[in-house]
Amino acid sequence: MHAYSDADHGSDPTDRISVTEFCIFLGDSLISWKSKKQSIVSQLSTEAEYRAMTSTTKEIVWLRWLLADMKISFSHPTPMYCDNQSSI
Repeated sequence: MHAYSDADHGSDPTDRISVTEFCIFLGDSLISWKSKKQSIVSQLSTEAEYRAMTSTTKEIVWLRWLLADMKISFSHPTPMYCDNQSSI
């Protein structure tokens, strides 16, 4: 399993609210994705990216729990990729 996380900082010119996006793959198959406006205006792009990574991490934890319940376990951590150097 691996995940990609991103945030589009202040993408809406009317309210300046960022959009959080992520997708999670199991092998080559997309098993979860989300794109949602954040509930808060982020002051910095790094803050928006942190919020996106937090949302992605919550989904990863939930998916790992769900897959473990189906007797599918992982022996290694789930890599999460982000394109923002300051948040990495």
